[in-house]
Amino acid sequence: EDDVGCRRARLLRHLGQEPPAPPPPPGRCCDNCAADAPPRSAELGVAARAALCVAGRLNGALTLPRLEALLYGSRAKEVVTSGLVHLAEHGVAKGLGRPQLSRLLRALVVRQVLSEVSTPCPHGGYSSRVGVGR
Repeated sequence: EDDVGCRRARLLRHLGQEPPAPPPPPGRCCDNCAADAPPRSAELGVAARAALCVAGRLNGALTLPRLEALLYGSRAKEVVTSGLVHLAEHGVAKGLGRPQLSRLLRALVVRQVLSEVSTPCPHGGYSSRVGVGR
């Protein structure tokens, strides 16, 4: 539910205020508004190719959030300690923004370009791994 619409406007309405009219320019309001700004197709192509390369090389070794973190250039502990920061694809999608990168990866899964396989964990819950296609 938080993935669509302006978070700022929703929060203001929740607090009993009306959002300003006219609204701020695209990308200057919240992360959802920033994600609605159209990315350049070249950036999408670079990110999609990088996702496929990494998913192919590390078939089944990454979760979708970890793939996203790698492509975005995260320096989170799990990205650094697993050595993902040394891959050539680390940070190639930084220009897209995190919400757009997440939407791109989900679209690749929906279109079955990437596969996401979920398996039950012994401690409960599920673990999902990313590969190429079905």
